[in-house]
Amino acid sequence: MARIDRPLRVAALLALGACAAPAWRDLSEPVSAEDLAALPSEVTSGNASRVVRRCLQRHRDAATNVHRRYGYAFRPDGFVQLLALPGSPRDRHVRTFVDYARVESVSSETFLDPTRLRRSFRVTLRGSFRRWEAAVSPYEPQPAIGAEPETREVESFELVLDDPDAASRLAEAVALLRRTP
Repeated sequence: MARIDRPLRVAALLALGACAAPAWRDLSEPVSAEDLAALPSEVTSGNASRVVRRCLQRHRDAATNVHRRYGYAFRPDGFVQLLALPGSPRDRHVRTFVDYARVESVSSETFLDPTRLRRSFRVTLRGSFRRWEAAVSPYEPQPAIGAEPETREVESFELVLDDPDAASRLAEAVALLRRTP
């Protein structure tokens, strides 16, 4: 009897495994060793896009909140922040498209983050940015980046960093890139 039960149990487990929800698909660019290398001492128009990438990838790598998963996709004219807010039965996904040409102002400030009880650094970009938000089920595929069914305009984009050097260099780099044709 045990010989018959075991193959049936294995077949049942395989059938149930095939019905499981597909894994979350990360559309962001992976963090490389170069992204975590030291920031250049000076931000110039020649290295500004690399500084933005390194600062944002550091932010992604340092984010420890399990309720907010950050990712970034980079383009020559800007970047896209991919934010996943896990929840059940659906995850909420937010994509903010930042085009450097649409940035009107860049500011940074130091503040005490009450949720983490430490000093943090906020970089705020003001301008006209596109945002897509949706509840995404594991059974429905996410749209590709840039193929979202609809987006809405937002006037600001805020990013909270722990590293004061990364925050100031990110602000400098975006300010340079917004002026570069």
